[in-house]
Amino acid sequence: MVQRHIWYEPDADAHDQRFWPKIIPSLKAGSLLLFDLGFTNLQVFAELTEAKVTFITRAKSNLSYQVKCTLFQSVAVQDEVVWIGSREQRQEVRLVKVLYRGNWYRSLSNELDDKKLPVRYLVSLYWQRWRIEDAYHTVKRLPGLAYFWGGAQNAVEMQVAATWIFLLSWLI
Repeated sequence: MVQRHIWYEPDADAHDQRFWPKIIPSLKAGSLLLFDLGFTNLQVFAELTEAKVTFITRAKSNLSYQVKCTLFQSVAVQDEVVWIGSREQRQEVRLVKVLYRGNWYRSLSNELDDKKLPVRYLVSLYWQRWRIEDAYHTVKRLPGLAYFWGGAQNAVEMQVAATWIFLLSWLI
């Protein structure tokens, strides 16, 4: 059985970091978590690792790190175990860099074993995450749901339902 949690946040200005106290207790050991830059938090990385939850995220452009060892290196791929953070937040993570169409894309994961999570899977999983962003963009923009008329949960639900009913009736 797949466990799902949905939270609604009425504060449109809420920062992504606000959600970690709800997210972490809902995760089971062995889970895989994919998230974007907005959720980057070194303390949370340590908590996820302690909870045996694997994460994959994008590395910030200003990430400061020290290379511990190189697992693989080619012209277009670098897979390294690196140290990030300092003092009590210092921890090992994998930093995977992939050259794609002239740009380097960097991902972080707490799965240090490249046999359990090969580079091609790590990169593919993160890139598949963008399908969620694409779907969200389509659902939001195509039917005109980029802006909501109200901020209350009921108002948002009514606008979404009315929009989809209108679109479906138009398609029929």
